[in-house]
Order: sequence, then structure tokens, then C-alpha cells
Amino acid sequence: MKPINRIFLFLLFISVSYVVCRAQENQSYFLHTIEKGQSLYSIAKMYNVTTSDIVSLNPGCDEKIYAGQTIRIPKGKDGRKGETFHTIQAGETLYKLTSMYNISAKDICEANPGLSAENFRIGQVILIPLKKEEKPVAVQTPVEPENIQGPVVPRCKDMHKVKRKETIFSVSREYGISEQELIAANPELKQGMKKGQFLCIPYPTATTMQPTPKEDPYAIPPSNNELFNQSKEAPKMMTTIKAALILPFLEEQRMVEYYEGFLMAVDSLKRTGTSLDLYVYDSGKEVSTLNTILAKNEMKTMDIIFGPMHQNQIKTLSDFAEKNNIRLVIPFSKKGEEVFNNPSIYQINTPQSYLYSEVYEHFTRQFPNVHV
Repeated sequence: MKPINRIFLFLLFISVSYVVCRAQENQSYFLHTIEKGQSLYSIAKMYNVTTSDIVSLNPGCDEKIYAGQTIRIPKGKDGRKGETFHTIQAGETLYKLTSMYNISAKDICEANPGLSAENFRIGQVILIPLKKEEKPVAVQTPVEPENIQGPVVPRCKDMHKVKRKETIFSVSREYGISEQELIAANPELKQGMKKGQFLCIPYPTATTMQPTPKEDPYAIPPSNNELFNQSKEAPKMMTTIKAALILPFLEEQRMVEYYEGFLMAVDSLKRTGTSLDLYVYDSGKEVSTLNTILAKNEMKTMDIIFGPMHQNQIKTLSDFAEKNNIRLVIPFSKKGEEVFNNPSIYQINTPQSYLYSEVYEHFTRQFPNVHV
């Protein structure tokens, strides 16, 4: 029996160890469903982890990922500025999250650009920002001058001589006070009221504030559409948009082609009733050339800037845009931290499938007799 018991205990130990390891493993990560346009780099930046951390939990994802794929994101990393992530569960709404984390719907919307009632769905991971601390208002207590007595307030508003057949109830009703107030001002009334007795009629107590009504438990909470619409900032009405296009036109022929397409878009915009004042600059390759452009007086008045192309110029231009509250569109896919740190920066990331289709169409036009 002893060998059998040992084998049984050994198997039990292995089973318990496996369950514990699985539980620890499940607690060490959460799931993220990849959306269209996301890359491994952008997902890592979103959760403040490294790409190698994600690859270690998802072997092979460094070679290929696709929209709709579910991958594991490691936990245990400190969130940015105390922020946390929440996976939307079945039945949860934006209103429920505001109550759960005690923050406003506007704070959640600002922390998750692009989040809307249409894409608020089960399994989506959203960023929950740190609740904004309200600065305490310093209240100065007035210092009362010493050795100065205020006016003497009489204890009795009036004196009443008890008449025949009067009662505590009738006297209190006559002066609009309660029986308790009358007895408190005249403790001898506890022994009974006598004809000819003088009573102190106190001042009536101050009217107490009505308690704040409690939230109606049967009230219908606002829907996602209502909260998202309330959280949207009122759009700034513009009749004329000032835009700057900063690209290396002289050194890149394709930038000229991009400019031609840009002008077509401007023409379409004008047909909708919105005019655009376009300022075009050649940025070259050097940061010094870009600084010369940014030093121009009109640059600080721009509503939006398109550019640059070279990686070494992105940081300079993004800092300028953030300082002057200008929208910045990076028209070509570049890896950089700026797009994650500044909500006013938009980075164009053309899908690979679109690029492949364009290349294929161009190739077949040039070589119609070649079969691919």
C-alpha cells in the first residue's frame, strides 16, 4: 500500500502544481483583440510594454498579425501616470464604467480617442485614466477681534402670562413654536402650568435645510449614445482653414505627385463650402531647414500641418505643433513616440493590402503580357 500511496500523493502534487501554475499564468496576462490598422508596435505602446514581452506570450506574432486575432498582453507593468486598462464585459456600458471607476465619461473619451457608441463592444480593452485631483480651496477663517463682545441677544422673544384654561399646547400654538421648545425655555412646566404664571417665549428655531434627495433607483441611466454625445466638444466652426504642407519636394519626385493629389482634395473641400489657405514649404532633409520654416510668423497661426517625411524632423515638428496647439498629420508611416504622447497628432498608416494591390495594378499595366 505504501508505494501506491506514494504514487497517489505524487500525482496529486503534480495536479495541484499544474492548477496553480495555470492560475498564475491566467492572472499574468489579459486578452487583446487586434483591430484594423494596429501593429505590434502600436499595441505595445498602448499597454506600455515592449514588443518582446508580447512575442514571448504569443510566439510567431512578430512575423504576422491580423485584424480579429486575439493575443495575450502581459500584466504587471506600471501604467502611465497611474492609468489602468479595462476589458469591457457583457452588459457593461459607459455609464457603468463611470460609476465603477468614479470618473466622468468625458475623461474616458479623452483617454481613448476614436472610442464611440458604435465600437464600444464586449472584449475591447480601453484605457481608464487616473482621476483628476481637485485642488482644495483654501478657506480663510476670519479672526474675531479679542476682548470685543457682540450685542447681547435676549433669550426670550416675549413673556406670556398664563390665563385660565390655557395649556402648553394652546400657548405653543399661539406663538408658533413647538411644545418641546416652550418646555425647554421653561423647565418648571414639567411640574404643571398655573394661572398667572409668566412664561418665556423663545425665538423659533431656524428652519432646517431639506435633505438632498437621493438618486432615484428607478431612474433610467443614460445610454452610450447620450454620454458619448455629451462628451464631444462643440466643433469649432471654420469657413477658412489655414494649412501648411511641409515636405522635401526638390529631392523626392513622389512628393510632387503627393502634392498634386493634395490639391485635388483641396478642390473637393472647396466644393463643400470650406475654403483652405495652403502654405507650401520645402523641408529638405535637415532639421535646420525645418527650424527656418517654423520661425516664420505665419506658422503659429496654422490650423493644421501636413508633414514631414524624414524621421529626424518628426520630433521638432510635433513639439512645435503641441506648443502652439496645432493639429499635425504625418502623411507617411513612421515609427515614433510622438503619436502616442500627443492626441493632436495623426499618423497615416496605409494598409499593406492596399499597397500590394496598387503595386500589382501598376505592374500589370506596365507588363500586360506577364502573368503573376
